[in-house]
Amino acid sequence: MAGFSLPARKELQSIKSVTLLGPLLILAIVQAPSQIVHFETAEILDSWLNRSLRERRISMKRNLPLFLIAMFVVCLFSPPKSAAQYEPSGNTITCESRHHRVQYCPVSDPRSVVVLVQQLGREQCVRGETWGNDERGIWVDKGCRAQFRIEPRGGGPGWWNSGGGRGSRNRPRSGACFFKGANFTGDYFCRERGAHVPQVPLDDEISSIQIYGRVYVTVYKDPYFNGPQATTDESIPDLHQWRMPNNPNLNWDNRISSVHLE
Repeated sequence: MAGFSLPARKELQSIKSVTLLGPLLILAIVQAPSQIVHFETAEILDSWLNRSLRERRISMKRNLPLFLIAMFVVCLFSPPKSAAQYEPSGNTITCESRHHRVQYCPVSDPRSVVVLVQQLGREQCVRGETWGNDERGIWVDKGCRAQFRIEPRGGGPGWWNSGGGRGSRNRPRSGACFFKGANFTGDYFCRERGAHVPQVPLDDEISSIQIYGRVYVTVYKDPYFNGPQATTDESIPDLHQWRMPNNPNLNWDNRISSVHLE
């Protein structure tokens, strides 16, 4: 067309350069303040962290003597703990009386049967005298050191104790305890009112019964509530004095195999 001419190639290239650089310059100008802000924020955070670390170091240096004194007091007055080593099988435990003092080795279930496997020290380990088990676990005394085997016990809720006149803290408010020895001594187990025990832990080994609260205890000569039976709501310190029904010549000492409490 007349009066119109296309721009030269160099002019087109310069126009393209200006067109591309323009947005980049604008973007740089827009972002510059934010970058400055981020830089200032990083400096502030770094300064705060350094100051916090310095204050923490100073505080730890100041409190170190008090911490050491507290740890010394705790170690000085803490009672000695039992020496207990568990074997991989999980059912044996080594328990040791240190300095001839009573030590406890906890077990997962206080109703478990505990059997002495091997005496490991020079001092004698005698059940009911220098070792036993109760609701706190296995106890050893007077230098006894031995390996014990833990066996599960059934028969429903209840707990078990071995000897030495150690009274249990968990005797039932309403129930009964059954003892291996006369006058409520030796190994024993206890049950709450409402319990039915088809075969007692101390089968044919019970020599005394202690009653707690208002409960009626019915004992049977045979397991699963079979054979001759008798009922009492009073403690009996010696089952030699409690005669069996239908046979006055026999007593209940070491003749109880099952019980229920109502």
